[in-house]
Amino acid sequence: MSKGRTDLREFLWRHWHGLVEGVAEARVGTIDAGTVTVLYIVRPDAKGKWGIDVVIDRPLQPPCSAFHADSLVRLPIAKPDEDYPSQTLGYWPDDVLPKQRVPEASDIGSKFYTVQLVEGGKPAGDPI
Repeated sequence: MSKGRTDLREFLWRHWHGLVEGVAEARVGTIDAGTVTVLYIVRPDAKGKWGIDVVIDRPLQPPCSAFHADSLVRLPIAKPDEDYPSQTLGYWPDDVLPKQRVPEASDIGSKFYTVQLVEGGKPAGDPI
């Protein structure tokens, strides 16, 4: 579920927030879609604005999709020792970002937050 995502959360937050280029690959086994591979590329665009390019490769339809997240926010996890459902289920509309967030200056561990990629002020994909 999500406990194994703490390294990925930390990587994405530190690289995006610290303006450090980087690439991460995550492979996730799913019940209905086989193994899904996600590539995250943290870098500035041609105009110098930092963001995260995401490429998702899955064995089922659609086999590949991609999007660009222009920012990200950290969302607090109420029960960090409970893997499911606390870390995997969102309780807000798909097109609205939650108001409760971890402050940017906070240096808490990635066990205590999820990362939500943002595109155009709206959630892009599921929280990580």
